Amino acid sequence: MAFYSNMLLFEIMLVSLLAGVTLCGGNIPDSCGILTPPSNGVILHCSRGSRSNSRCIVKCKNGISTAQSIRICKCSERICLWEGFNPNCEVGQCELPIHKEGSIVLLEEWFGGFTALINLGFLPALDDGWSAVVIFEQPLGSNARITSLTSDVTSISPSKNSFTLSSKEGSPARNISTSNSLHSVFSVTEVETRTPSLGYVGIYNHRVTDVVCLNPPGPMKPIVKFSFSQTLCSNSNMSATSSPFTTSSRVVSPLVNESTGISSNQGLHVETTSATSLVDNNTSSMTTSHLSVATTISPRTFLMEIDGMQCKRQNDESYRTQPGWVDGGFSYFSGNALVEVTQSATKWLVVVVFQLPITSIQVWNTIIKGNQSNGLLWKFGPIGYNSQLSPGKLDVRFIAKMQTQSDNMAAGEVYFCSSYFGTGDPIWLPFEERTNASNAPINKQHEENSRVPVSLSTTTSSLGLTTTTHSDVRRLTPVPRLTNQRRCASSAPYGIRPRRSSQTVPRWKRSRDGSKYDFNELLHKSILFYEAQRSGSLPNNYNRITWRGNSMLKDGCSIAVDLSGGWFDAGDFVKFTFPMAAAVTNLAWGGIVYRKAYVHAGLLPRFLGSLKWPVTYLINAHTAQNELVGLVGDVRADHDNWSRPEDWNQDRPVFKITKDAPGTELAAETAAALASSSLVLKRTHPSVASQALRHAKQLFNFAVQYRGHYHEAIPQVNEFYHSYSGFNDELMWAAAWLFKATTQQRYLSYAERLFDSLGGTHITGSEFSWDNKMIGAQVLLANITGHDKYRNGVIRFMNKMLTEAPKTPSGMLWVREKGPCRYAANAALIGLLAGELEPPLPERRKYLKWAEKQIHLLVGDDGRSYVVGFGKDYPKRPHHRSSSCPRPPATCDWTTYHSNRPNHFILYGALVGGPSKMGQYDDDRENFHQSEVAIDFNAGFQSAVAGLKMLARRNRNK
Repeated sequence: MAFYSNMLLFEIMLVSLLAGVTLCGGNIPDSCGILTPPSNGVILHCSRGSRSNSRCIVKCKNGISTAQSIRICKCSERICLWEGFNPNCEVGQCELPIHKEGSIVLLEEWFGGFTALINLGFLPALDDGWSAVVIFEQPLGSNARITSLTSDVTSISPSKNSFTLSSKEGSPARNISTSNSLHSVFSVTEVETRTPSLGYVGIYNHRVTDVVCLNPPGPMKPIVKFSFSQTLCSNSNMSATSSPFTTSSRVVSPLVNESTGISSNQGLHVETTSATSLVDNNTSSMTTSHLSVATTISPRTFLMEIDGMQCKRQNDESYRTQPGWVDGGFSYFSGNALVEVTQSATKWLVVVVFQLPITSIQVWNTIIKGNQSNGLLWKFGPIGYNSQLSPGKLDVRFIAKMQTQSDNMAAGEVYFCSSYFGTGDPIWLPFEERTNASNAPINKQHEENSRVPVSLSTTTSSLGLTTTTHSDVRRLTPVPRLTNQRRCASSAPYGIRPRRSSQTVPRWKRSRDGSKYDFNELLHKSILFYEAQRSGSLPNNYNRITWRGNSMLKDGCSIAVDLSGGWFDAGDFVKFTFPMAAAVTNLAWGGIVYRKAYVHAGLLPRFLGSLKWPVTYLINAHTAQNELVGLVGDVRADHDNWSRPEDWNQDRPVFKITKDAPGTELAAETAAALASSSLVLKRTHPSVASQALRHAKQLFNFAVQYRGHYHEAIPQVNEFYHSYSGFNDELMWAAAWLFKATTQQRYLSYAERLFDSLGGTHITGSEFSWDNKMIGAQVLLANITGHDKYRNGVIRFMNKMLTEAPKTPSGMLWVREKGPCRYAANAALIGLLAGELEPPLPERRKYLKWAEKQIHLLVGDDGRSYVVGFGKDYPKRPHHRSSSCPRPPATCDWTTYHSNRPNHFILYGALVGGPSKMGQYDDDRENFHQSEVAIDFNAGFQSAVAGLKMLARRNRNK
């Protein structure tokens, strides 16, 4: 009997263990133990953990099922168990679509997102509504957001690679054209990967809630980019004559309004009747009738109203354009018309007045209400869902086709017209003499300097703009010889103060890495510092530094190049290309190796946007194949002034290196910056990355072919950024980066031969800085090749840093008086990158620990923080003009400089110069050796912080 009793007890214990039951001896039990969710399920919430009476919600993962259940921990005198059952989260057989020949057309692509159209041909009746499943070949990232203004997004897969669109409730036939074709637009934002290139679309003849478990039952199709010469046919096998989108004399383009076409079905099906844009049904190719360009336009006139409505002119920032392209002998460009809606409007128009005649326009979120004055004035109206505008911003994105090929994109002005305006502004139709581009004289010098050696055939237009030819389509290669005439006009402003100056409020995702300091906060604020350093026309839609406005808008006008962008070097307004390029390279290096740190911090889009800003400037600064701008601004005049950059009102000189006055260090470092940045940006900004790499190759050739010290070519930099280390370190550094970016062996061979010729096996550097790249090149070559001669150089450098290198009493590396913090941060970055080498270096752990110590000393372990706006006792008076200035219209001058009060605005994230060798820091903006900030200070620091974040995550997951 005892045997059977023991067996019964054993069975009870076994069953209880398997069921999540807790058995207790003499004590009253109060815990049910760990509740295990089902496969493909999660525990959403537990009211009391695993304790008695805890209620837990268990649900299936998104994309699997919507099922969920409640589990309750119940305890008796001797036993606790989870009551209830887990939901069934097994992946079942997904319902198959009735039609799977759909396609995806990419309408627009931007930083971190895109808009696309799903397109399906002839369908059966869909009176009960419809759903479409969209599947991409890759995940879009955990933070990706999918929206649609014309459909409901009813489910999204966990990896964000598939989702379901459904007809809107109560509108089953919406999106269905008269030819029973289905078209629906969706947008994806916060994409963490490249824009997908393959996709699948399947359609259901009723609304379904969740079919993202579906695997594509057939091959995925390429996602096609929309162009003017493209008809959106739903079936690639459908003949042109049977296409529901074409007739013998017109193009029918879903969701695209072209010329003066008026939409039907809430603007989702548009008939185009432009006489200049016809489709030949036999060939499905675009044919274009010849248009002559009027040599003059009638004298300047104005309109006081449009369609019975008064109109308000929007500010100059409301009209924006992107680089254009040439196709079929005509020029195209894309742009935005941004409108500020101040109160609800039911009857409204957006009017754009162009300075050059426009033949046709495509838009997506409005419909075209007509044009006049030979294509100078275009009107856009509501499309159904936005027929009633709420206060906020309206962004009308468009693609414009010009009447002829031109190297200039048409400037423009934006007006918002509404029935609620009692008075308005006159709408001016500008008078400007027109010249046919084909009759313009050829600029021989420009043609010679701007020719680009690429594998595809290249030609130079009559205005000297290089084009790359592939088949019959030519895309403009940006050689920024031409400048915006309005920007450089004598009446145009040099700068524009911000409308409302207010303190930036940082908002970041709190770190859960278990680190001593919040590395997410440090990364977030360092990026804010770089945003505060921006020169040029700042974007209204993401300018988080509201006390900064547009500045130095006329930089480069003297040489007909737009050099208004880029970063100010430090607390002044000068733009030195050499340290800017060095900062870009170090930031890009961190972005390559520690990209996931930015992803985990939720900062990848901000980081990429921050990096793209100076990259665009460096591309523009490369004004010809063997020319590069090295300095913008008169350093003396700048340093004699203490004011806001927006208040600067003088022309600024531009200094270049050329083949007659070469600057090898400058050309090579800029090549390294652009090559490394191309690796960071190629997933999200392939066009910018491609341009950057092309310019990097040209600049490296320039640096190799024409040797000379850049400070001799531009003596104005001598006092500030004299190249003491020579140019061989930059040449080796640039060659290594070009190998990383291209995998072409010739670059690696060049770097290795140069290393050997310099006796590199015996070189031990003492710093890593904007000037000296030797140790950076050694780490990079060690990573590429794994050769001991480079690895040993890294070991020697790190051993020197840990032992004999000078330090403050607290142990912070101290290389020299001016800006010691940057050298400590840069060396910490080298230590972290040394820790990434494989196989691991013998003292890897020691290097990582030392690097961590250096960064911790900079942010708080030294008894104070050297990062503005972070930690305890951070610097309040950095040597920085714009942040020290009070809100306009208050005066900012040398009285402000000498004042003992803290800077009026917190310069979040800026790393100051740092303490004396004895560890003393003077928080005084007049002590610029210690209190000045600079773009190269933060570069190595930010990348090192990203490295420490990744290190903390690895340690946490061990």
